[in-house]
Amino acid sequence: MTPPPVEQVQPRRHRRDLAIALLLCLLCAALYSTTRLGRIYGNDGAMFADWFVWPERAQPSYHNVLYLPAARWLKAVLPAGLLAPADDPLAALEVLSRMCGAVGVALTYLCCRRLGAGPWASVAGTGLLAVSPVLWFFSSAIELHTLHFLVVTACAWTTLVAPWRQPVLATALTASVLWLTYLTHQSAPILGPGWVLLVQCARARSAAPFRLSTLFLIGVALLSSLTLGHLIENWLRGQGFALKPDFVVTTVSGWRHAFTPSIVWEAFLGPLFLLVPATIAALCVRRVDHWQRWCGAAFLVPAVGCVLWWGIAENGGYLLGQSWVMAVLVAGLLSRLPRRVAVAGALVLLAIQAWAGFRFVRAFDREGFQIAERVARVREHLGDKGLLLSSNDNTPDVQIYLPGVEEFNARWTLVPVETPLPVWFSFFYEILKSKTGGGRFLFDISYQLRSDLPPRMSESASMLEEALRRDYRVTELAHASWPMWLVEPR
Repeated sequence: MTPPPVEQVQPRRHRRDLAIALLLCLLCAALYSTTRLGRIYGNDGAMFADWFVWPERAQPSYHNVLYLPAARWLKAVLPAGLLAPADDPLAALEVLSRMCGAVGVALTYLCCRRLGAGPWASVAGTGLLAVSPVLWFFSSAIELHTLHFLVVTACAWTTLVAPWRQPVLATALTASVLWLTYLTHQSAPILGPGWVLLVQCARARSAAPFRLSTLFLIGVALLSSLTLGHLIENWLRGQGFALKPDFVVTTVSGWRHAFTPSIVWEAFLGPLFLLVPATIAALCVRRVDHWQRWCGAAFLVPAVGCVLWWGIAENGGYLLGQSWVMAVLVAGLLSRLPRRVAVAGALVLLAIQAWAGFRFVRAFDREGFQIAERVARVREHLGDKGLLLSSNDNTPDVQIYLPGVEEFNARWTLVPVETPLPVWFSFFYEILKSKTGGGRFLFDISYQLRSDLPPRMSESASMLEEALRRDYRVTELAHASWPMWLVEPR
């Protein structure tokens, strides 16, 4: 039988790949939707919630400038019925996370196929990423990491489909999108070395690999694109169209933690889990394309090194931008193993990875601190109108859910170091008394459950608690996640 001509096979293969990618996207969106978190992860999630509901509160200087515009655009274009649950004012933020994760998975599959992995191997490699603890978690939470993941995978796919037989055109196309990665996370420059070798992988699929001098020129063009992203981000932050890396330097230096061995598990091995040994195996097997192995190392080694040096685990979120290349390497490895061995191994890996991912997500939610519980307690003890005093940076403002309740957030973590605490407290306490109007109010003391309180915050909290017990009648309302005081005039 005469085989069909190549021009008929190629479109058919592309249609099949698009269908598989779409199916993966839908399956992942459904999976992440069923495990949506009932609590907020970290202080960024709480800030995003407040800024999304009240844009006037947003800090224009916040670095990752595409997140909130993307959420507002999503809310504007999606029918209300798709923003389930419909009565959740933060539904658009939740949908954004799961959609970005799911579409990023689909693009990862297409990248695997573009780099030569077979269909089933690409599904397996992509699936190992889709159910990894890190991607499953952030696709179920309110956070910005899956938006960065989506933008990076979209730019990677654009790079791989660019016509690298025409280097000038392909470089221009790649550079025209790469700057977007900077707007979703300021760690984008770490992608640079890997991206130059990704270009070489794409070129090697259709022509002789570039010489070193040509790769250098392409690298300069890509660096220029990332620099443009930095300039645009500064402009959007109100800092002017200028090179001002001070906010990145301040963030890196101000938040760096001393290295501890536990960070290796918390930031890398645990969140990526079986992707790590599978990727290491792919990097060591010579049958896997050598340009892809060099590309994977160039993406992963700088990123992992920076995260471990910085010392903040973030549940692996800082490695999501590079995680897609791990799926590519695993797919390439599976494509080169004996079929039966590869299929059996992939099924075992996927089952274990899915078990670990599910446990990771559910364990975080089972710790407590559910938003709905906090709202219910405020309504129970204060009603639908009144004042809630708090010092939280890990839960949305209760007024989002109870419009008649004003939350006065002390945020002692923001007390200027140069201000003597007694001076600051005297000023703060007068404001508090004017807000209460001589009536009763609730005091959320859940900060007491934290083990990471800075010394100044602990001292400030002690001063406030002592003053309230002295001047008011305090009734303690115990709770595992949201302990509160009912504070009433004497």
